[in-house]
Amino acid sequence: MSKFFQELERKIGQLEAERNDVAKAGLSKYKQRLLDERIAELDGQLKTLHLSHSALQSAARKSEQVVEHTSQAIRMMEHDTTSFEKVKEVMNKEISVLKEALRLSKV
Repeated sequence: MSKFFQELERKIGQLEAERNDVAKAGLSKYKQRLLDERIAELDGQLKTLHLSHSALQSAARKSEQVVEHTSQAIRMMEHDTTSFEKVKEVMNKEISVLKEALRLSKV
């Protein structure tokens, strides 16, 4: 009878081990599914970040172009202002000379 009980205990041990293996496999599959879902979520976020990054880079390039064009326009205006100031100085000298000539011609 003892052999019979030993055989039953061995079979029970085997079944419990199989049950634990099945439980572990199920848990492992659950963990794998969770990991797969997390990877898919992170992959989606990465793609979104890539698109956002590309859009921001494009906007930055456009802003740089606007800044460059604006800087160029300012430099041109500064050059024009300097030229106009020189013309103004020359004209003021001419006016002074003409006023002096007029004053002398009235005397």
